[in-house]
Amino acid sequence: MNAEFEFVSVILGSIYLNITKTFFDTLNTKENHRPKILIWSKPYRKIEWYLPDLPGENGGCDITVNRSEYERSEAVLFFMKSCVSNDLPDPTKRSPNQAFVWWAHESPWTVLHYYHYELKDFNNYFNWTMTYRRDSDVLASFAPTPSLDYFLYKFGRQNEMTEAELLERPTMSEDRFREEIGLLMSKKTKMISWVVSDCKVVAGAAKRMQLVEEMTKDGLLDVDRYGKCANRPIANDVNVLLETIKKYKFYLSFENSLHCRDYITEKTFYNAIVGGIVPVINGPTREDVSAILPKRSFIHLEDFENLNKLAEYLKYLDSNDTAYLEYFNWWKEPGTHIIPRYGFNFGPQHENSNSSNWFQFWKAEDVIQRGMMEFEWKRFGLYHLCRKLRNKEHITTSKVVADLNQWWYGTESEECIR
Repeated sequence: MNAEFEFVSVILGSIYLNITKTFFDTLNTKENHRPKILIWSKPYRKIEWYLPDLPGENGGCDITVNRSEYERSEAVLFFMKSCVSNDLPDPTKRSPNQAFVWWAHESPWTVLHYYHYELKDFNNYFNWTMTYRRDSDVLASFAPTPSLDYFLYKFGRQNEMTEAELLERPTMSEDRFREEIGLLMSKKTKMISWVVSDCKVVAGAAKRMQLVEEMTKDGLLDVDRYGKCANRPIANDVNVLLETIKKYKFYLSFENSLHCRDYITEKTFYNAIVGGIVPVINGPTREDVSAILPKRSFIHLEDFENLNKLAEYLKYLDSNDTAYLEYFNWWKEPGTHIIPRYGFNFGPQHENSNSSNWFQFWKAEDVIQRGMMEFEWKRFGLYHLCRKLRNKEHITTSKVVADLNQWWYGTESEECIR
């Protein structure tokens, strides 16, 4: 009886796979078909999951959290925080034209020591990884979504860009540059700001609190602090945040993990780069930051032998506008027009760009002002995933992540993991 049951199971499984494959083959031959992304393991926050069509893409993807859509989904997305081995679909019953994707936006230290996730149960299960790291199958940077092509270029993935001409021209003329710099500097009345709401939840958060205490000890530097740790909370609205900190020249972009590969978060991309502030960065290595951010757009803590030297340099820049403004010369670099600067509503659209399309797509009243700022950080990866599905890479390429634990943890530095 057991042998008969096993035989019948194999036959039924084969029929299931053939029917599912036929379904996907039919879908993918239709013009204007919108691939479907099923978020199987939902993030911890309630978010209205949808993707407006990306400018220039001639379509988009649909997102669902309804597991009954499993058989009709080209990609199944498993969010790190809620992905557990006893709550996964049977991989033997999935279509060969379906990608299982592991998704993480926290650092490996946080995944391992705070959430206590070892990943040894997931060998040979996922097809793609989706994280902020450059070696991910799907790039899910914390950068603003309109800059997707720019960062694909920076990450050496030009074959995945749709705006290949992005780097063929400077962003703006010298006259326009001076005009925008004038607008930027007209807002600068203070020196250093820092927004932080995790004071000690993870070990790295406690260490950065200690670091800032040392930076401000005996009046070495004056840092205006915002957020829960300073008892000066800011609404979960990126426009309110940028309006609050735009008057500062420097922003402390201190991560809660040290030397984790490519771990550069919204602290740098939004609070500083988008906000028109020079980030002072600590956490990722200088090499990683240099490879990812526009050239000379940041100051790295590790460039200074001690905090006194850092303070001396920041005070010098504060007193010398010519030297300070050299940190904004990247605005003129080819391709950077796609990175919004000094806020969503603070400044003109830029010449030689498709900003009219982008700003219509990326309008502030979309999901961000409704207290869903975090969604924008996730949307970058969802759009890159959507591109890969629309390009049928889930069909034309075959891959499995053989050892997720080794890929995620084994390739990291000791400073990151310990």
